[in-house]
Amino acid sequence: MPRKVTRILMRYPHDDDGLAQVVLVKKSPNAAEVMSFLSSCGPFTCKQVDKCPVDLMFCAQARTFPAIPFMFITSATSDVVAVTKERARHATTLFPFVHAIILFPSALPPRTFRELQSLHLNQDLSDKIQIVPASSIETAVHFMLSVRSKQSFQAQERTAEFYARSKSHTVRILQSNMPFLHEDECEMLLDVFGRHIFMCQRRVNQRIMHDLALRNRNMEETESKKAKNYEVSLRAAHTATERIKAKKRRELKALDDGVEVLILNQPSSIEAMNIARMLSPRFAEIIAFTPDIAKNSADDVRLKGLLDRDRVGSYYR
Repeated sequence: MPRKVTRILMRYPHDDDGLAQVVLVKKSPNAAEVMSFLSSCGPFTCKQVDKCPVDLMFCAQARTFPAIPFMFITSATSDVVAVTKERARHATTLFPFVHAIILFPSALPPRTFRELQSLHLNQDLSDKIQIVPASSIETAVHFMLSVRSKQSFQAQERTAEFYARSKSHTVRILQSNMPFLHEDECEMLLDVFGRHIFMCQRRVNQRIMHDLALRNRNMEETESKKAKNYEVSLRAAHTATERIKAKKRRELKALDDGVEVLILNQPSSIEAMNIARMLSPRFAEIIAFTPDIAKNSADDVRLKGLLDRDRVGSYYR
């Protein structure tokens, strides 16, 4: 008996705060399923568009939500890494930050998946894009709604308030440990520390990119060596086969020449015929003769003529 699949209706914060939010969805094979899941998860007005710099965008709502763009990465294109990099560069010139979702990562080769995940370490895209995998459309929709709830203006206000409290608390700790510092000097130290942390993180990202490029180059060299070795082994096997065939042909030719010499060197045509009959089971001679045929007789002349015209009878047929 087939199981009944029930879709779980999930509501996210700020879903019932007024009018439905407009969501622009670019036409694609997955657009209909994405719109269906969005409609079941909240008050959204989904609209399909032919041209859009991203695959999905939550339109801005006054005093509630900013515009939030999303990109979908699939294995539908031939050179998915280069195409995704170009699309990401174009999208990051229009939006301050872009969220990219790798749909169905199991359908991608492992190397391609690693290259896609490392795009956010690119110098042009650093701190401008976030790349996450999603094994299903439902998972991707839940991720997008989670990002939407975190980027609401109310959540941003709370984040700014918590940041101000944390910074004030850190300044008080610095002043208690170093009372000779002024409050402005403590804030300057925090800015310096933050700058150093940012520079260290960028250096770490550059090192990761360098190691990744080196590993990819080593993998390419290893694969190239394997391909060359495989080609050499195939060529060696073909050469060995051709040598064996040539040797067999030479042996057969030598055997044929030896049989012909053996037959031609017989003192009597009868003996030559008997040898040819023994060596060739296909031999079929329909003349009647007896072993008592005298040498140089009429029958002997007839047999010699037959052998001269047909070489060794049916041996060569």
